[in-house]
Amino acid sequence: MVTAERIERTALKNLIHNEEYTRKVLPFLKPEYFDDRHERVVFAEIQKFVSQYNKRPTKETLQIDIGKRKDLNEEEYQSIVDL
Repeated sequence: MVTAERIERTALKNLIHNEEYTRKVLPFLKPEYFDDRHERVVFAEIQKFVSQYNKRPTKETLQIDIGKRKDLNEEEYQSIVDL
């Protein structure tokens, strides 16, 4: 049985992998649209990276930036990386 992917996950994937999508959609997204804390952290890091560097982050740069956060324990960090 195939489960449908949540819209939030689809949005995060596209923000990382699709330049055109990122440019068109990111200005309209807000952290509160992501109910899951881990998804909200990923979104916040994507938003911060695009704002700072004016380009999409790679999975690797996201992983590094998330690793620098002081508000996550090791278990949360690993869950977010697995996301």
